[in-house]
Amino acid sequence: MFQEIRIRLAAINTLILFILLALLGSVLYTFTYHQLYRNIDQMLIGIANRTQTEHYIKLLTEKGAGRAVEHRVISLLWDKDGNLHAQIPQDAFSAADLVNFKTNPSNQQPYTLLIAGHNYRTLSRSIPLEEDLANLQPDLKNVQMIQYITNIDLEAKLVRNLMILLLVMGIAGGGISLLAGFFLANRALIPINVSWNKQQQFVADASHELRTPLAILQSQLELLLRHPEQTIEEESIRIHTVLTEIKRLGRLVADLLFFARSESNQLELEQSRFSLYDLINTTTEQFRPLAEIKGVRLNVFCESDLTFYGDQERIHQLLLIILDNALKFTSENGLIELRCQKSKKAIKLELEDTGIGISEHDLSHIFDRFFRSDKARSRVQGGTGLGLAIAKQIVEAHHGQIWAESILNQGTTIHCVF
Repeated sequence: MFQEIRIRLAAINTLILFILLALLGSVLYTFTYHQLYRNIDQMLIGIANRTQTEHYIKLLTEKGAGRAVEHRVISLLWDKDGNLHAQIPQDAFSAADLVNFKTNPSNQQPYTLLIAGHNYRTLSRSIPLEEDLANLQPDLKNVQMIQYITNIDLEAKLVRNLMILLLVMGIAGGGISLLAGFFLANRALIPINVSWNKQQQFVADASHELRTPLAILQSQLELLLRHPEQTIEEESIRIHTVLTEIKRLGRLVADLLFFARSESNQLELEQSRFSLYDLINTTTEQFRPLAEIKGVRLNVFCESDLTFYGDQERIHQLLLIILDNALKFTSENGLIELRCQKSKKAIKLELEDTGIGISEHDLSHIFDRFFRSDKARSRVQGGTGLGLAIAKQIVEAHHGQIWAESILNQGTTIHCVF
């Protein structure tokens, strides 16, 4: 599936990049082409206007001869029948070339001609009726059109070379676009692939976690059905087992719903200002009887005026999770200390225990979903492996950070910074 998506993304990225390169190349070529020819056209129009303003005196008195490529502008004088009367300078074009310069009286805009391997830009202008060239030269009395011509071989070569360069760059750009397309596609698929793998793992783990209590429920209920004559008191152990598994299923479903809402951005925080000191004391008091039964000391050190802006219910859930974990894995005569204080820019919450600790290998995974460092023991104690993952989600939802430090068989410290 991902291979097909990768190819599609690469094709789309390549197409977009190639189109951008083609557009940039087209803009560059069009701008250069029009800029070069615009300057030439302005020169021809300027000469034509100046010649008319000077009443053609300077034009008709020019002397000289030579090839067209040796002169910037050549003038051809035509009569109304399309016959050439003169070219200025003389002998600029051969008779064979002149045949190709037939001018169109109705078209007085600059245009390009290719003659004998040379490129020319030409502009034709009619002579106004009030002008009488016969006063200057009697043999020009029938002249009605002047054609201004300039050689543009250099400009045409520049445009041609630019076109070749852009084509070469387009081919190279196409190859680069293809490589860049695959690179961008691979980069775009990295988070999708990671998310997909996590989702697949999550579904597999959730299925596994749900399968166990469901199997226990089915087996216990089948045993109850085999002995319908027995009283509730006689089957109390099986009924207690069923209730325990139902509670465990309820916790698991609630935890899964929490993650579903969190990942779909539907986890809404009801934020307000509350006393963190009161919340910590209230929560620890709930655990104190359990700690006393287990023979574990529970100490709390918190600033009395400490307040916090956030979701009180979620912070309460965070405290329950980390306290429950600490109490589960701290043996008799152990110690649990909860410390909370405010620094200049943050609130620091630390929970330290003298429990069994976590190995260095497992420490980096304790915030992963369904992770248990001691799977058999955790299942007996009723854990789902989602507690610390939920704690991490809660802390990050409040723009905080959470991490753990631990030494195997010596204890663990959970750090939360908001």
